[in-house]
Amino acid sequence: MFGIVKKARLKGRFDVAVKQDLNNSVGIYKEASILKNLNHDNIVRLFGITLDQEPMLLVLEFCSGCLLDYLKLNTNLKNYSKLILIKDAANGVDYLHEHNIIHCDLAARNCLMDKTLKIKITDFGLSTKLKDEEEINVEKKAKLPIPYLAPETFIRKILSKKTDVYSFGVLSWEIFENGKVPFKGLTDLEIARKIVNAEYLTFPTNTPNDFISKIIKNVFTVESKRFTMEKILIELKNIIKKSEEGENKLKSIENKGRKRK
Repeated sequence: MFGIVKKARLKGRFDVAVKQDLNNSVGIYKEASILKNLNHDNIVRLFGITLDQEPMLLVLEFCSGCLLDYLKLNTNLKNYSKLILIKDAANGVDYLHEHNIIHCDLAARNCLMDKTLKIKITDFGLSTKLKDEEEINVEKKAKLPIPYLAPETFIRKILSKKTDVYSFGVLSWEIFENGKVPFKGLTDLEIARKIVNAEYLTFPTNTPNDFISKIIKNVFTVESKRFTMEKILIELKNIIKKSEEGENKLKSIENKGRKRK
């Protein structure tokens, strides 16, 4: 959801972000209704909403940076660091799904970062709280982010936890591609045709093989075979553990080399 966000000070205690949308108070209220019951390290925190003025204001946790900007400025990040960023996002999405909330707009531009470089998922303007249903129908005039949509969104006009998982795959691609634009240079129609025809984004060659084989192949796939966020986290933690062991082994070899000198 688009809006104006400004930094402010909450009663002289700490910095906050104040968000307003001059044209859509309903959207602000909807976003607040989603955020009010959420409490997770990887979800931006809601402190309050003003109800006695127009336009309404959302008072949110202040984060010093945006993931997309961070990726563009730090193009030499090691794979291990990128996997940690992806795990942060996965933890946040898994928490949302546990609470039957689908985000519907997962992307690097909608991930903030605090001073410790922890990811905080934000912008819940398109989000929905599921009730008994497992999916929702897409409204005809809904402005959805085409490059991040799953095949079934184009085919059956629906959104679900599974479509969030697909978008998470595109977010992971953005992280490994240092903030590049997915399907850059193509029209919305061309992008939609590629996705429906299973011509998914290709990850860079330096992406860990097990990340591709154990996660992405089970994310960029048909709905019935697509992993849940819970399953992705299990696989991701195992991959990160192996990556940590590799990093420690490399440091040990480097330290031994220095001692010989």
